[in-house]
Amino acid sequence: MYLITYLKELRLGLIIGSMVLALNTCYSQSTNSEFLAAEKATGSLKLEEARQLYGLVIETSNVTNEYKCKALRRLAVQDWKFYRNYTSAKQRALEADSIGNRKTNTWLVLNRIEKESGKFILAKKAADMALNFAESRSDSIKANYAFCKTILEETTFQIQNNQNYDTAELLIASQKLKDLLFVNPTNINAADVLLGVSLLLKDGPEALNAWLAYFRFSDSGKAHDYLKEAAESLNEILPEWKNKVLSDNETIKLYTAIGQSRFYKYVDLLSKTKITSKVNNSDTKHLIRYSNYLEDLRVKTNEYYRKTAIKDDDNINFIEMLTSKNQKLYDVLINQKLEKDTFSIRNFRRVIRQKFGAVQLVARTNSTDITGLVMGHIVNERVRTIEQYGYKADFTFTELDMMISNNYASWFWEDRGAGGYAIRNGFLRIKEMFKDLAINAWSVVTDSTTIKRYQKIIDQNLKYSNLTSNKSNVLYGLSYKLELDALSSLYMEVYNKGFRNTDLQLKFIEHYEAFRDNATMFAHEGRHSIDRALLADEYREMGGAMIEYRGRLSQIAFSESPKLELMGMIDAIGSHAAGQANKMIVDVAEKWILGHSDSIEDYDNTKLPISQLYRMTNEQIRECYRDVDPLYIKQ
Repeated sequence: MYLITYLKELRLGLIIGSMVLALNTCYSQSTNSEFLAAEKATGSLKLEEARQLYGLVIETSNVTNEYKCKALRRLAVQDWKFYRNYTSAKQRALEADSIGNRKTNTWLVLNRIEKESGKFILAKKAADMALNFAESRSDSIKANYAFCKTILEETTFQIQNNQNYDTAELLIASQKLKDLLFVNPTNINAADVLLGVSLLLKDGPEALNAWLAYFRFSDSGKAHDYLKEAAESLNEILPEWKNKVLSDNETIKLYTAIGQSRFYKYVDLLSKTKITSKVNNSDTKHLIRYSNYLEDLRVKTNEYYRKTAIKDDDNINFIEMLTSKNQKLYDVLINQKLEKDTFSIRNFRRVIRQKFGAVQLVARTNSTDITGLVMGHIVNERVRTIEQYGYKADFTFTELDMMISNNYASWFWEDRGAGGYAIRNGFLRIKEMFKDLAINAWSVVTDSTTIKRYQKIIDQNLKYSNLTSNKSNVLYGLSYKLELDALSSLYMEVYNKGFRNTDLQLKFIEHYEAFRDNATMFAHEGRHSIDRALLADEYREMGGAMIEYRGRLSQIAFSESPKLELMGMIDAIGSHAAGQANKMIVDVAEKWILGHSDSIEDYDNTKLPISQLYRMTNEQIRECYRDVDPLYIKQ
């Protein structure tokens, strides 16, 4: 009901304020062009170019405080993440704070800088400041989560360094996380942290609740086949575990179940405490050894990425490092008396998949030619037959979580990256790339501050644009318009079915995730499987851009919400294969609109044709992309 009321008020406000906004249009579009150019350079993985452009944003006199603060926050993160310049990073963030726009976001950046530099007291203070400046429920959730995550990471550091830790702080974090999950039960990042906190508090019942919330099972009996054994073991141990040390058998069963559900980081953490008994069986030792291997590999891989980004001549030989670490782990895991000198990449991958559900690949992506690591852990796997335009392919859907690395580009960007990888007859889906999407989608249609922010971007870049407007700015605003329209439509669809309150949120997110999975995984990646089988050797000869373009054609044409898929493409044009594919997608829409303007409701001749994309119906959008698809034409 909130959304309906808000949209009515918003329409009234827009009518009253339209003349003022129109007068400010030229000014607004000119001031954010430099920032959008910097974002585009970031999207093309051009670090130094992006930094220069962000610097320009800060120095340009007519740039609004909003964009100056955004640029300062970007530079602060870059100073710390890429150059390890703590002083410069803090100075930039504090400068953004002094300007004052979106102070919660600024203090969340400071929380990250302090936390990653080991200054946990300052990190907790920064999270408190982020909460103090919260402008919306969404801001409050982010700030509280950052505070609780800082407490868990501080406790982890203390345990690893044989220091005493503060149980009282863990109890505070536990309560905050439970409150957060009560309001937002789909926040699986909060569930992850609550699981770690609950285990350290010897609070078995709450640990089980957190585990179920993470995987979104209503109870242990609803776990899917891949996690059923882990669910049964945890359901046997955790409900009875409260403020006591577990026995040897209970410890072994707990470690095994946590490992089966891929929370290896908590196996290592528990093994260093007095919470569980000290067990010496080989399987448990292997779990702990593997947990240590993962953390060491994560640190070394991220350092390789960092030095690659800043073109450090002293960079490590990544392949040599990886091979060395893999061989050392392999030697521990197998019985050398029976399998002497059997190490190979193939054998290593077979062993870690059998014992730990791990998948490890060394690969390049369509975003960059830099070699990177893809390593995560299987939490679900199933086979599905994909059919498009009369062509079929069996498609193995493997979901990876607890990622050690999702390749270089994903590390570079953080807020985006590869959602998965096509493999022979199947696809690897990277769960962490989708963890925040559903939560953010819910905020877009229920959080007043977020809705106003979206509307402001739409007004500045799209609504008051004209035939001479900067096309990049128009596409930027259009992406927000498509997303807001698609999510509002989904909200109303679920609302009109009678769902309210928490049920409304859960059903909305269930539909949202189904829409995205069917489009991005089964339609897009399924298309790659069909193309690979159909085209054989010609598949690779097409080149990365054309392969991605064909995947996008299916992603849009077979989507229940094509605007939801388009919104992530039209504003991500770049020089890499994915960016080139996105440009082709925009070109197709532009050509279709020019040829069918009379069939588009309320078409406006005073605006760029591409700016009318949001006016097209879902079926018109599907038709637009079906008509240029070689498979559809061939059919």
